[in-house]
Amino acid sequence: DESELSPIRDKILSETLDSFFDKCEPYSKAELSDVGYTTRYTELIGVISAARDSSNILPTFLYMYKKLMTSPSGLEQLKTHSERLIHNASIDFFDTLEGKALKDELESTVRYAWKTFIKCSDDMQSDSFVASTYGADFMENAELCHSLLSSIETGGYDEVKEAFDTYKPSKITSIKADMKTERSEYYKKLRGKLNKKITDTAKKRLYLTQERLGELFLTYSEMCRVLYDVLSEFDKKYSEEKRRRGVCEFSDMPRFMLTLLLDENGNPTEYAKTLRESFDEVYIDEYQDVNEIQDTIFAIIGGSHRFMVGDIKQSIYGFREAEPSIFADYRRKFPIYNKAND
Repeated sequence: DESELSPIRDKILSETLDSFFDKCEPYSKAELSDVGYTTRYTELIGVISAARDSSNILPTFLYMYKKLMTSPSGLEQLKTHSERLIHNASIDFFDTLEGKALKDELESTVRYAWKTFIKCSDDMQSDSFVASTYGADFMENAELCHSLLSSIETGGYDEVKEAFDTYKPSKITSIKADMKTERSEYYKKLRGKLNKKITDTAKKRLYLTQERLGELFLTYSEMCRVLYDVLSEFDKKYSEEKRRRGVCEFSDMPRFMLTLLLDENGNPTEYAKTLRESFDEVYIDEYQDVNEIQDTIFAIIGGSHRFMVGDIKQSIYGFREAEPSIFADYRRKFPIYNKAND
């Protein structure tokens, strides 16, 4: 019963968080700040209680705990993520998952601008006045964008950052007021918008150096390990209290089920194989409302004989950590059915 467990859960978590303030020494950076010796734990608390609002600390830790526990690997995800961040600190940022996403964004932004500048240069040839006035400006911009694209395709993070930092198109050719036309103003405004998009993207995405990014990866790696320690201790105490009281909650049942289906190496148990063989087909409705651990259970039992029905627009179980993206991913990955192939 949630009304029984909620105050118990909050009390145990609150006590666990308080106890870690007394355990800060192992996480100390031994650097004197304005408020005394800082620690990774107090930094973590500071990140969560943004703007000095401590009211969201407990709910945020509980949310992270619940979210992590919907995965088969549970809290171990934090250790895995911590190790990944350490690795990220040792390589070029563009070789990380986050960096690859940023690189794609930069490439898309600049390529669009490059193609637009070229197309405008071609289109304005039908207007000799605009072409003679702005043609060179647009071709210069196209060449600058092409140079940026080359840097993005072949350069490392710092090289690309420098290329964007030095991206400075010349001022557009001025036109006397009485000679301006609707078309010339259109091209002028368009050039300004495209250049602003490029420079704004650089300011928002490329303001840190490679060295600083590496430092942050290591910092957040340590925070992940601290978070793992905190939530692991909470999980241990909370689980012990539930066992003492002889109660469990909804989120416990899938995890209990998973321990029956997978061995310590992550392989299906004999029970899982027997259970799978007992079903010719497995039909699951409302698949948009499953979470990762439920999806794993269905995959173990159903194997390749699952029939999933769902509509991601009708997902209503976010409060139970439903992940509509799981069903959406299946839809993207599965080939379109072709009856002729049967």
